This record gives sequence, structure tokens and C-alpha cells, in this order.
Amino acid sequence: MTLLSIIGGQPAPNLLAFLQLRPSQLVLIHTEDSVKQAEDFRGLLLTEYGLSDGAVRLREFPATDPAQIQQKAAALAAELCSDGEACCLNYTGGPKPLAVQLYLAFRDAGAELLYVDTQEERMWRTAGAVHTEIPFSFQLRVKEVLFLKGTAIKEIGKLETLKKRLPLCRWLAENRETDGVKSLLSGAAAFRNAPVYKTPDWRPNLEAGPLTVFTDAVNPTQLEVSFAGQLFPQKKRTYWAEVFAGGWLEDLVCSWLSETGEYDDVQANVKIRPDSGTEKQRGSKMEDTVKNEIDVMAVKNAVPLFAECKAGRVDQKAITNLFSIMETYGPRYRQGALISWYPVTNTVLLEKLRDYGISLIQGPGLNQIEREVKGLWERIVVRV
Repeated sequence: MTLLSIIGGQPAPNLLAFLQLRPSQLVLIHTEDSVKQAEDFRGLLLTEYGLSDGAVRLREFPATDPAQIQQKAAALAAELCSDGEACCLNYTGGPKPLAVQLYLAFRDAGAELLYVDTQEERMWRTAGAVHTEIPFSFQLRVKEVLFLKGTAIKEIGKLETLKKRLPLCRWLAENRETDGVKSLLSGAAAFRNAPVYKTPDWRPNLEAGPLTVFTDAVNPTQLEVSFAGQLFPQKKRTYWAEVFAGGWLEDLVCSWLSETGEYDDVQANVKIRPDSGTEKQRGSKMEDTVKNEIDVMAVKNAVPLFAECKAGRVDQKAITNLFSIMETYGPRYRQGALISWYPVTNTVLLEKLRDYGISLIQGPGLNQIEREVKGLWERIVVRV
């Protein structure tokens, strides 16, 4: 099948149409103003879905001149619909004069027509006089869910790295309340949250069971961390501060969600590229900017779950940040979960969680937290 898609300001209808039909050939119709979006979308299809260079073609059309559009549309319809191969026009995006003329030309040529309703999360497929409603049902990855919101990933935690340090994270959780480990993790949190890093601020020295952490005498900013005989490298100055301050809980939550086998994709430490988002995402002022880091994100049947992990005190900002992420980067159906190591007892915070529809999983008890995190998939909204 050959799929034609009109490139507009939103990438969602184009990607969802591709995922639904899985065509062998694509023609991306763009105007002079949307050529960059068309090239970016073509690049995504080639790099992420393995399509060949010749399988994705670009065709430029006028944006508003009905006569010119009509002439070019008729010629393109005759070219593509005369080969005997199935052809479908996705007329969702683009300027209205362009969409109308393409719709008429390809309808008259006998092609199928497709409209993607992202608001109601369904598609309408038209073949002759038959109109078929298709509810959204995609196995999307985290990258694709964010792409549908016009957002790119700047950096993402490597699952191989998370897997290697998982025994260390589990041990930290099991020994979280012992004096030595508690001091180590508290110091890491203070160092990570400091507005300015200074060399003497955090120079840990701990030998507890299988864990050894100490500062290099020559280079105080370099930490040596050894666990169960394995030496872990320090990737950047704040690397271990981030792991010890709360990254250990994020790693555990990510692994627990993955172990259920219920999700199409699970990722941790997802950092958003802010310059690729909308003005709403970037914010007009620094204080208006939506937090561009997601602790853990999972996707089940195109429904994303955003998880905020708090190894320390939960405040109103943490809840507001999570809700902003859900609203900005999630579709209509999305879930949020706050995983807190310590119990949340403040009635105002509990009420805010209820108002925002955020699930709360809280300690004490590592096994209890693990059990409830693994059961989160049962709360995912099932769309019918």
C-alpha cells in the first residue's frame, strides 16, 4: 500500500496513520513552509522504522491556490492509483485548501481515505460509501509517545547500565535506614541540590558490607564506588550524587515495571529536549517552564504512565511537577504515580494527589512498595 500524508504542524496524525496501516510506500505532501517538518518526519521513519530511502518520497504543493493544487492533485492521483496497488490518502493535516483538493482528487480516483481524530483517539477509514471507525490501539514506545506531543528526547537512561547497578540499588533500599547508608544518601541529596558545587561539599567515606565509597585523594571530585567486588565508573561529577540521592529508587521502580511484562516500553531518567517543544512546554519565563525530566515512564496500549520517585520528603512542588508533565507530555488518557519512600501524611498534599488523579504508593516497607508498583498496570485505563 502507498500512504499519502499531508504534513502540518502536528506530527501525531502522520505517525499514527503510518502505525495503523504500515504501508510499503509513503508520499509526504508538504508546502514550502512545512518542508522542514516533512524532512524530520522522513528521518524518523528511516532511522526508527527501517524504511529505505526510496520508500519515503516528498512532494511539494502550493498551500492555498485551489487551481494549482487541483491540477497537481489530479496528476498525482492518476500516477499513484493507476498501478493497481492500494492507495490511501490521510487528509487530516495541512492547510484546508490543500486537504480539500487532495481529498476530491483521490476520492474520484478510487483511493481509500483516512482521517485521524486525535481528540477522540480514533480514526475514520473510508472506502467508497463504507466508513469504518478504528479506535486507537497501538504498541507505542516512550519515544513515540513524546514525539506525538512534538517533543524529542535529549537523553535517556541506558537500560544496560541500570541493570548492572540494580543489585547496588536494591542493597541501598534494604539498608536505607542504617546510620552509614542514611548519612551517605543524605549527603548526596544535599550536594545534588546545592546551587553551586564546591569540592569540599561532599567527600563521602563509607565501608559497609559489600559497599565501599571513598573520595580520590588527588582528585576530590572523583568518587570510587565498589559493590560486591565490582568497581563502578563515575560518568560525570554529579553521577553518584544523583544515584545515591534518589536514582536508586528510580532504578528499582523501572525494573519492577519491566518485570511485570505488562508494558510495551519502560524507560528511566528521560530528559526532554526543551528547544524542540511547544511554547507551552518551554514557557515564556524560566519559572514557567515545565520540568523536562521524567523519573520513570512506561507505556501500555498507547497509554503512558508517568512516575515521580521521591526518596526523601514529598512537597507540593513534586506533585505539581508531576501533574504538569502528565498534562504536557501525555495524551487524554494518561496515568500518574507518585512513589514515595516515606509516608505522605499532609492532608493538603493528599487532597492535591486525589484532585490530580495521581496514584500514591508509599512506604514504609520495600516489599510493599514493590508489590504496589508491580500492580500499577491494573489501574491503566482500558479504552473501548
